[in-house]
Amino acid sequence: MFQSKGTILVVDDEPGIVSALVDTLDDTYTVLTATNGREALEVIEKNMPQLVLLDIQMPEMDGLQVMHEIKKRGLNFKVPVIFLTAKGQIQDVEKGLKEGAYAYIVKPFLPMRLIEEVDEAFEKIAIRKNMKKPE
Repeated sequence: MFQSKGTILVVDDEPGIVSALVDTLDDTYTVLTATNGREALEVIEKNMPQLVLLDIQMPEMDGLQVMHEIKKRGLNFKVPVIFLTAKGQIQDVEKGLKEGAYAYIVKPFLPMRLIEEVDEAFEKIAIRKNMKKPE
């Protein structure tokens, strides 16, 4: 029986990337998908995934705008974001991390590197949960 370690939202407008991410992660995690920023925000509000893998370059609403909306709604402390994008210049990475991303991975991604980053994020999420004081 499949025992999910947690729920991840994958947001990318390229079906091939979404498929590759789902194939890489769905043995261990429950994977939700969205193909644009507006859809991503709806999925986050409705399902509250524990982690978001977010492309930056998307039509309508790019990943940085989505990140801004997540912060504006106060969800950034509940839902960490890992940017997964083709924008790999150092200034892009710095901007993404400054915007509040947990991590920044450049496409094309190595599946093993992605899994390590995701596993590390979930470990930190678990540590944060254990550190919270009982109410």
